Amino acid sequence: MGKYEEFREKYPVFVYRSYNINETAETVEIGYKFKIEGLAEFRPSWTFGKPAGMSVKGDLKFERLAFSLGMAEATGRLPVHRYSAWSAASLTMTRRSGGKSCGSWDWASCSS
Repeated sequence: MGKYEEFREKYPVFVYRSYNINETAETVEIGYKFKIEGLAEFRPSWTFGKPAGMSVKGDLKFERLAFSLGMAEATGRLPVHRYSAWSAASLTMTRRSGGKSCGSWDWASCSS
């Protein structure tokens, strides 16, 4: 059994815990919390400059963009050989919010 298969068997669940958006006058920062249960937590973040007078507070499109960027983070940024940490570690990705598990891809019912 190769490392890839070993990791998937040993760590079957990758959790997209949450994302948060922090805004200042000059920037927007999006932070993420991911966890491979029994192994590690990951907290990547992105910081973007923004035009003066602009705000993303309450912007549903930006919220969806932030969430989607987190999905890209989860599936591609944390490499294990040529695979992402998610694909190497698990067959299941879940999102948890407020102690409940949101296992379907209908994320709207599971707010951060």
